[in-house]
Amino acid sequence: MRILVAFFTVAMCLPAQTVPCTASDELREIFVADQDDRKESPIDWSIVGRRDSERRERVAELIAAGEVRCPVDLYRAGLVYQHGYSPRHYLLAHILATAAAFQGHEPAIKLSASTLDRYLRTIGRPQVLGTQLGKIPGDDQWSPEPFDREMLPDFVRQLYNVPSLADLDARLERMNQADQP
Repeated sequence: MRILVAFFTVAMCLPAQTVPCTASDELREIFVADQDDRKESPIDWSIVGRRDSERRERVAELIAAGEVRCPVDLYRAGLVYQHGYSPRHYLLAHILATAAAFQGHEPAIKLSASTLDRYLRTIGRPQVLGTQLGKIPGDDQWSPEPFDREMLPDFVRQLYNVPSLADLDARLERMNQADQP
């Protein structure tokens, strides 16, 4: 565990690397469409799921063509893959978000945490940052479980821009009292 904490601490403290580039207009449009699909309530997943798949396919083509290089593009591509359905999608989302974070794109830091947790959950492992909340089957309470609360100290959680354990617990209490996120 100490090795993992050391890795995360060193990785997140590396100086930002900058890559001269121009952000992709097409990737911005894909990103905006992805976010717009999630503004409607309730979401029609039969439609949004198909659109998500189409967006991932196009982002994969852009990645393969070497057109995803700028930090903001890496972040946007990562978010599109975060809305996938498989461990492979979430792992790629994590890699893209982490690369964007290393290059200094601030919002990518939290996305890196979320994508890691989502990946871990889909491979049957407990999340380590507690970013993925859901209702416990049969209990109807919001929870991050399965969640390894002891793996990372709060100072590492802070590096990833996620709440401390105490703040997470307070949020869960509010959510469970109000029954909404």
